[in-house]
Amino acid sequence: REMVAVDCLPLILQHGSLHCVTMQLPKGTLKV
Repeated sequence: REMVAVDCLPLILQHGSLHCVTMQLPKGTLKV
């Protein structure tokens, strides 16, 4: 597996977190 850094500041500023994004976006939506 490869670790990829993700800037979560926009999510935190909008009262969310990385957990929230991974629950809502289907696999392959983000190109990281």
